[in-house]
Amino acid sequence: MTSTLNCHVEHIVPKSKHITFIFEPKNLCVVCAECNTIKKEQETLDIIEDTLTLSKGKTRKRYPTVSNAFKIVHPHFDRYQDHIIRLGDYYYVDRTKKGSFTIGACRLNRLLYEFGWQETFHSDNELIELMTNYLETDDSLERIRILRKLTTIGLESSQE
Repeated sequence: MTSTLNCHVEHIVPKSKHITFIFEPKNLCVVCAECNTIKKEQETLDIIEDTLTLSKGKTRKRYPTVSNAFKIVHPHFDRYQDHIIRLGDYYYVDRTKKGSFTIGACRLNRLLYEFGWQETFHSDNELIELMTNYLETDDSLERIRILRKLTTIGLESSQE
């Protein structure tokens, strides 16, 4: 990820295709800038609900209020883990058709294609904890143990 701290407010249903939903609160969510750029204007609606009849015969489309109205995992109507499994910090596996669409639309596995598959998963938190412990300890034997663990992790990654 090139901009994990730079979050955007994303229109789940693209505003360029459905301008009537531009200010709909349920159509907004926080997303990383990279995913927002990748998703762009991809259609995410699967169906559009019935319309409300307004005065003078005009109609206005209502924002869907159910999960099955969307092709994408919707943060307000879906539980992410019901549709997508996250392996380690960077690999995503679909559990449903909606999960598959979301992984593809946002190219969630883009790092897999850039850096390859890693058989053994080490979370960022695990590595941060090891490095923090290394920096905070004065015990030279503990530092050697931590360095060996980090070296083993590095060798596992380079051999895959």
